[in-house]
Amino acid sequence: MPTSHPETIRIGSAPEPDPAALIDSRAGWPTVMATFLSTFTVFGVAYSFGAFFKPMADEFGSGRASTSFFFAITTFLYFAIGVFSGRIADRIGPRRVLIVGAVCMVAGLLATSQVDRLWLGYLTYALGVGMVVAYGGFIALSPAVTASIFGPGSER
Repeated sequence: MPTSHPETIRIGSAPEPDPAALIDSRAGWPTVMATFLSTFTVFGVAYSFGAFFKPMADEFGSGRASTSFFFAITTFLYFAIGVFSGRIADRIGPRRVLIVGAVCMVAGLLATSQVDRLWLGYLTYALGVGMVVAYGGFIALSPAVTASIFGPGSER
């Protein structure tokens, strides 16, 4: 029967985190709230497509398949591009990536509101909203931003 050892066996050379770094800071909570609000907004925009489905189909005189293609392209782009957004955020910082995502969302929605051809709507909505979900970081960046504030080694 193996005996238990009171000492801890550590593998590797990683230092123990400072307990003070693991304590929640008040400075981090506004960032968590901003992350929540931005995620709420972006996914609200992305997944409200169903509410606009019929009016969009009527506006363009298109069928269900053609109108559904808006959301299909958007979903494809935010998963395909989302693979890279975490790495880019690590390189240039999540704040810059989130700002690019916010600008893409505003530009994409404004441009989509002005389109008069279906293919142009594919381009503006899919790129605008697809880019915002990918680079607006809401797949990879929200957890990264929160972990950088409250995780071990955070400087706040």
